[in-house]
Amino acid sequence: IGCNTLSVIYEYTDFSQRTSIPVIGIVETGVELIKQNLDKINNSKVIIFATKTTVEEAKHKNSLIDLGISKDRILAVPCPRLAGSIERDSESRITDSLVTSYVNESLTHLNKNDNIFVSYNCTHFGYVDNLFRNKFNNADFHVENFLNPNPYMLKFLFEDTNRTRYKNPEVSIRVISQAELTPDKIGSIYSLIEQSSIESAEALLYYDFQPDFFNWQYEANK
Repeated sequence: IGCNTLSVIYEYTDFSQRTSIPVIGIVETGVELIKQNLDKINNSKVIIFATKTTVEEAKHKNSLIDLGISKDRILAVPCPRLAGSIERDSESRITDSLVTSYVNESLTHLNKNDNIFVSYNCTHFGYVDNLFRNKFNNADFHVENFLNPNPYMLKFLFEDTNRTRYKNPEVSIRVISQAELTPDKIGSIYSLIEQSSIESAEALLYYDFQPDFFNWQYEANK
């Protein structure tokens, strides 16, 4: 599961209760990446930017605490509407203003002498890394590193022992969506992912719209 929000609510799905197929979420990857960096600098802090649901479920924070990271070193900032705005237009004024708002909110809880790491715990946020960096620079806050778990999500698939299992493999990419994607949204997402995978971007142009792909229901904990 590449989506942080789906990763934190996966256990509530019917599928999770009846499947024998191992399912790997991105939360563990994000937590490992944060822990590795926090261990480099004593008393350093991490800002976790994520969706509202991901922050409320607190699985990143609780996992880090279980690994021995003090809770006062972890700041989780919910970012409502940002993922959708990035999908619609990553370079829009709305996207820029939302990033400004959430960065400013995080800085009210920090001091300029803090050693800070910034973690993108929504898959979308790494695609506007330049905006986040600019906002921290403009506020004259130094960030030790900006952490994006996306590139590490499938690391286990590409270990050396797995790379030569088959000779001349053929790879195909298919995009299936339960939500209908407008041409504007497709264009925006295309421009973001073509830099890393033109094949995925091209597959998006011919995506398979399946409104009944799966049934779902989620009720937030009260």
